Amino acid sequence: MIIVFMVLHLYHPTIDLLCFGGIFKHAIWFYLGLVISKTELVDKLLNKNAWLTLLTGVVIFFIGMYTDAFIKTVGGITLSFGVALLLDKHLPKAFFSFRNYTYQIFLMGIFAQIAVKIVFKHVGIPYLIGFLMCNVAGLYVPVIVSKFAKYIHWKPLLLCFGLK
Repeated sequence: MIIVFMVLHLYHPTIDLLCFGGIFKHAIWFYLGLVISKTELVDKLLNKNAWLTLLTGVVIFFIGMYTDAFIKTVGGITLSFGVALLLDKHLPKAFFSFRNYTYQIFLMGIFAQIAVKIVFKHVGIPYLIGFLMCNVAGLYVPVIVSKFAKYIHWKPLLLCFGLK
């Protein structure tokens, strides 16, 4: 499957209808996320070596800057894992508020990030501030929306957001 998704990533068809071309291009990341979760790679390997994970991510990222965007993305993801693992060790409650809302963040986060990108594009804010705001919005807006949906407690709305 990894080979199939890698080939689709590198040689995906250009299909603008419902962004199917983008689905083929990015399916490898979704699949690798499933594999990492299923094999518990984070708990078994990365969590024990948080600094090594971070440094490996930095090295891969910089290699990718001069070689290939795919390698750069792998480095960025590895680097992000390292940062998250270090934060979790030194600030154990940093991700506590997201624990029960990971699906909702996956489901709704992109919409909040797109809204921030549109606003920042028209206002002309520096990239780093926009990047940080996209990440904050992608995490907190779905959590706030989910908590509000729980407060309303209307079953059809809860189902739409993947809540019980």
